[in-house]
Amino acid sequence: MPKSLGCVVALRCVCNGCNNAMSVIDKELVSKTPLGIVAQQELDTSTDGLWDYNAEHDLALEARIVKELDAPALWPQVVFDDRGPMFWFDLAEARQVGEQRYMKAFLGFLRRARDTLRGAHKRPRWLWMPVAHLPRRGRFPPRVFTPHGYREWSNRIHFLCRYAKSVDRNKILWSLDNWHPFEGKVREKEYWGAIDPEAQMSYNCRDVLRALVKIALNLLAHVCVRTPVNEDTFPEAIAFVRYDQGSGPSRHDCGFVWNADVAALGCPADGHKFRLTHDRNWAMDCAFFGGRIGATVAFPGPSDEQWNRAEIVAPLESSQWSVETSPVILPRRMHVEWGDLSRIAPSLRIRNVEHRVRFERRPSKKHSR
Repeated sequence: MPKSLGCVVALRCVCNGCNNAMSVIDKELVSKTPLGIVAQQELDTSTDGLWDYNAEHDLALEARIVKELDAPALWPQVVFDDRGPMFWFDLAEARQVGEQRYMKAFLGFLRRARDTLRGAHKRPRWLWMPVAHLPRRGRFPPRVFTPHGYREWSNRIHFLCRYAKSVDRNKILWSLDNWHPFEGKVREKEYWGAIDPEAQMSYNCRDVLRALVKIALNLLAHVCVRTPVNEDTFPEAIAFVRYDQGSGPSRHDCGFVWNADVAALGCPADGHKFRLTHDRNWAMDCAFFGGRIGATVAFPGPSDEQWNRAEIVAPLESSQWSVETSPVILPRRMHVEWGDLSRIAPSLRIRNVEHRVRFERRPSKKHSR
């Protein structure tokens, strides 16, 4: 289970290659989909592609989810506008330590991170991040921010530099080197949360299915006593996950599901629940974060177990997983949905939602499709 879903159990039966080499599909699942927004809201982590909008300056600003609030709050950031750099931050957070102390600390860590670009530093803490899809509202001048709250600030934090055009990279560096932040007016936000936040979600359905099948295979390896999980017993599923080969599960029958269907899994409020079912083939139904969002996936594979159904409960940030098995197969009724957030995760309460689902045919590769 990805750590970004609040899981701390390490499966000894999974090799380092599977744990690390395929992290790209895990990232697709937990940072670019509706599940990622729910995870960030529940775990109070950073958000990739979430913006606040400031109407006075017509600016899109970097924001984050605050668990206690329905709306996002600002990350501390410097926006390099044509009128000069502007420092934006949430005043409530800054007042906890003092505004001047907050600003000076940010500037100090920012310049230390900037120095890691010089001299081919082994571990630069300055990461360039071009934006493929601009927010629908507000101007988007280049900016630099850190996805860390004040309590996490240290010389180890990194800074992200978002920009729309490659020429903006030089603009960021030149403006930062000539910026004297305490000589001008500091721009600050007087409240927590945005009235009308915007979240960007653009994900590859196939990679999401690969990540779900990977979770299912790892859970099988964890709970199955008699059924080995390897390339001999699950050749199609493992080739799909590891090498992106084969047709994979049908997008019409597998993926995110209607939230109303997730309730049947009976997920506890402080964790995830997975139901593994074997009926000629394997199926996994998931309920994440107390059932706020769910998914389903199916794939071929054998079973030598004495049970046909396993119920796995994984509490957040805990290794105390519970596994219950039964020979009884329960009815499965999961309506698959890829785009409509009101069906997938109605608790997100995001307004002005637009969703589009696009499927593309890819050229076949020899021995793969």
